[in-house]
Amino acid sequence: VEVAFGDYELNGIRNTVSRGALIGGTPDKPTEVTFTATVKNSQNDHVIGTLDYSATIGAPISATLQTDAPQFTAISNDTSSTGATKFTGIVPITLNGADAIKSVPNDCVTMDSQSNDGAVSFSSISVDKVEKIDTGLNVTVTVTTGPIGGVWNETPPYPFKEGKLLNISIDPSKLQLKTMEEGNPGWYLPTDNTLKLPDMTVDVLTPAFTKVEYDDDSTTFTIHTQNMPENATVEVALAKKDVNVTSVENDSATIKATAKRGSDGKYSVTFDKKDFEPNAEYYIWLRYGSPGSDWAYPDNNRPTYTFDNTTGGNTGGGSEGGGSTTEGN
Repeated sequence: VEVAFGDYELNGIRNTVSRGALIGGTPDKPTEVTFTATVKNSQNDHVIGTLDYSATIGAPISATLQTDAPQFTAISNDTSSTGATKFTGIVPITLNGADAIKSVPNDCVTMDSQSNDGAVSFSSISVDKVEKIDTGLNVTVTVTTGPIGGVWNETPPYPFKEGKLLNISIDPSKLQLKTMEEGNPGWYLPTDNTLKLPDMTVDVLTPAFTKVEYDDDSTTFTIHTQNMPENATVEVALAKKDVNVTSVENDSATIKATAKRGSDGKYSVTFDKKDFEPNAEYYIWLRYGSPGSDWAYPDNNRPTYTFDNTTGGNTGGGSEGGGSTTEGN
């Protein structure tokens, strides 16, 4: 509210003028208004005329998060880790007044690196890039977690998920607004030093093995995966059925090899026939990440492989892996 009073004298007659405006509430978007000044004869209160003045009532820029949780996918396996530990995703932030923002540096968005009590333990959160879009900002975020081992799951897309990003904020001092001459006179930044956003949940899509295929007369195995980062190391082991899970890594009855990733995202590996004992039955194990991670296997219809030294092929076992999510530990 601004009200002012003043006196002036014209042709020897003393006059009083009052001017002012009352605006109730704050608009949620720039609003065009017209102020009308009515000029009256102070002696008889007759209206002499009116003067109109147009203006824009500015609106503060505010921020909201989308309702659906963004999906973060694995982007790498740290060679010093025992499983997938690094994930990335885009957090869309809707800004009321986005059209007034001229530029956004990458450090205009900060995120707290707290761990949470969900299924994924966050050890760090970093902002990689901030891009301006028509509706606000796209914030590319990298999350580092504790080790997540390999799992089996035939029902994509969520073999393992749940997590929370905490205390997301925007520093408005880094946002540059267009000037009135550039066509956006109505938006302003709030006096608070941050645009506060609520907590949000993200879906962390971790890698999983979904299927194993092989022919009865071949020692070549094809492994189907989902959400597997391109640089992931996938290992395949054939261990005799009596080999304990804790012994798969070093037992002499285990045959191991690293699978190669194809352009279709599937992994394949071919073993040397001479490494198999004739008519011995083997279980198939898989894992991703560095040595030391858990060996995964399907516990229902678990594929086995029996090498027939006479025919040079397999004499039994299933043709694919399936079943519930299980880790070999």
